[in-house]
This record gives sequence, structure tokens and C-alpha cells, in this order.
Amino acid sequence: MQKLALTFLTFLLSFSFLFGQNFFNKTNFEEEKTIVVLTNPTISNIKNITFLIGNNFISDTSIIYVGVYYKYQKYNFENSRKYISENNLVNFYMHEIKDTLTLSNIFTKNDCSDDFLKIFAHSNGAVFFGGPDLPPAMYKEKTSTLTYISDPYRHYFEASFLFHLLGGSQNNDFVPYMEKNKNYSIRGFCLGMQTMNVATGGTMYQDIPSEIYNIHYDEDILKLDKNQQHKNYNYTLTANNKLIYGNFHQIAIKDKSLAGKKFLKINPYTISSHHQAIKKLGKNLQTTATSIDGKIIEAVKHTKYPNVIGVQFHPENRYIFHENIKYKFSQQDKNYFTGLDVLKKNNSLEFHQVFWAKFINGLK
Repeated sequence: MQKLALTFLTFLLSFSFLFGQNFFNKTNFEEEKTIVVLTNPTISNIKNITFLIGNNFISDTSIIYVGVYYKYQKYNFENSRKYISENNLVNFYMHEIKDTLTLSNIFTKNDCSDDFLKIFAHSNGAVFFGGPDLPPAMYKEKTSTLTYISDPYRHYFEASFLFHLLGGSQNNDFVPYMEKNKNYSIRGFCLGMQTMNVATGGTMYQDIPSEIYNIHYDEDILKLDKNQQHKNYNYTLTANNKLIYGNFHQIAIKDKSLAGKKFLKINPYTISSHHQAIKKLGKNLQTTATSIDGKIIEAVKHTKYPNVIGVQFHPENRYIFHENIKYKFSQQDKNYFTGLDVLKKNNSLEFHQVFWAKFINGLK
């Protein structure tokens, strides 16, 4: 009985260590290791990164990935810890931030500032993933009835983290952490780019169709050119769950920082699923790609920190690169397609490969 109790205690201790450990609380760090922070490390986002590694979009297999999240986010990140353990993802770790964040303190020194500094000091880069709409109060605007806010604490955490890294016009006296390492790499995807913009003092269009195109009904949005549709509005008009969640459309690249000189003359296809867009650019952000009609900012770079890039599309989503997952865009389409088919057919797969290679090279 005593032996059984001891075995059970050992199990509990190991279980507690596995699920309670916080990576950046370590006292010793292997400085030669490349460490990338993943915000909002849901199982789906972890799967996206492992897919990119397994399919050579991310060529460096020695990188350490640390999922960093805020305690009060709605997602249950114990599931992510369990997924990492059960799948023996030896290069993946988790780190929880517990201190107080409110709407009033996110763009100044706050209880999380020391946590942010420790994470920044012991990592080489950070990725900010997609997600739901930002609370407009963060950029001092009223909330449109078309804006959907589901997890404000996630937004407070990610915006405050980015503000600490980049600084912003809301608080010009604050010295950004990246002044200590101007080559630190950041990538923001969809919500990630929008958060980057708001964190640096920018604002948002809360709904593209109504505010930019003066269209108020999904059926009318679908009459626009495909390059003007930034998500698949068929999705709300049918019960067919085999429709693709987003829309493949072209972007017009204005700057070589996004993926090199070659793509300045090519309008590659990307996939997006969003209804909001940058209105006023944040401090030190510059447009590097737009929609084909020039009305939507599709990518930005930071003018002081060369490895900081945000894109309005999703270059990280494993489903667009999978050769066996097939979709339709609308119920009326006769044939199914894969995202990989679309990218290959339109000479756009290389763009995504180069985009990821540029990020990995920037970590070194």
C-alpha cells in the first residue's frame, strides 16, 4: 500500500511538472538555441507549425517553440500542454502569464512588463496568429454592430506584448524593448497584423464591405470581383461544410521586404478570411502590399526594425498546403479543389516558401 501511494505521488509530481512548467522561468538558458515564441498556442496553431516543419517550409528543425499565453484567455491551454506531451513534441514548450492586464494599462508599463522583457531577452522571434475582432475601445472607437469580440483578454495580452516590443504613438515616452535588439523577428498573420497596427497606435476599418465598398449584404459581396472578397461569404449562405473557410485572391506587392525582388512583378495568390482592415497605420509601420484594387492593406513592415512584418493573409495554415484536403468555394461549383492546387496553378507556392525562408533566416 505504501509503495502504491509512493508511485501515485511520483506520478502526480511528474504530472504537475509537465503541465505546470513555465519555460521562461528557467534560470539557465542555452544561448546558442534559437527560440521562437508562439502566441495563442492552440492545438490548431501548434499543428500548423509542425506541418510547416514536416513539409520543409520551416527548414531548421532545431528551433525551440514556446507557446506563450495569458491566464485569462478563454481557450483551455492545458489541452495544448497535453497535446505536446502525447505527441512527444520535444521542441515545444508552454509559458503562462498571470499578471494583471486591463484596457487602461496595456499601452504602458504594467504588471506584465517584466514578463514581456524576460520573454524578449531569451527568444529570437515571435509569431502572432489569426483570430477574432479586436475591441475597438483599444483604438478609442465605438464598437460596430458588425464587430464580434469573443476574447478581450487575449487581445489585451497580445497588444500589450507588441506595444512593449515596438512602442506606439499612444505613449511616445515608452522605450520599445526592441531598441535593445533591432533584428528581433516578428510575424503577424491576419489578426496578428491588425494587433501590430493597433499596438503601435493605428486604427481599423471594422467592416470592409460596408465601410469601403458600401455593401451590406453577403449576396451582393459575392458579386464583387474575387480579388475584392476577403473571406468566403458563401459560408454563411449554405449548410455545406465542405466549402473553404476563406477566399484565395491576389495581392499587389510593393516592397521586396515581404519575399524578395522576384515577387514585385508577380501578384501571388494568398488566402484570407477577415472582414476588418487597417485604416490608419500605426507608428513606424509602412505598407508593403495591398489588394489588387489598392483599397486594403495586405502587408506592412516596421521602418526601424527590419524583421518585423505583418500580413493580412494566412501563410501558416496547413490546410492550404495539404494535397488531400479538398473544398468547394460555393455550393454551385462542380468540382472540388485543394489549396495546393490553387497555389501551384497560379505560381504562388514559391511565394509562401520564400516567405517562410525569410522568417527563418531572420532568426539567425
